[in-house]
Amino acid sequence: MKAVAGLGTAGYFIGSGQEDASLPLSVQGLLKVLAGIFMLVMGLSMLEIFPSLRKFRLRLTASLGKLVGKAVGSGAGPFAV
Repeated sequence: MKAVAGLGTAGYFIGSGQEDASLPLSVQGLLKVLAGIFMLVMGLSMLEIFPSLRKFRLRLTASLGKLVGKAVGSGAGPFAV
């Protein structure tokens, strides 16, 4: 929880009043296009329209898996954010 609060605080201070600290518009656009393509591929994979997409799976790294496992196992709830 401390890490989330720390990242939020850092984002607040970086973004407040410092317009130079933001990403260029071209990079923002590229990230949005890549995110859109990723969402389309994942949506088509869930619909199982294309058999070749069944093999496309993203897995958590071992360290992230342990971190999420600890958050879920702590009894805080069924979801880990």
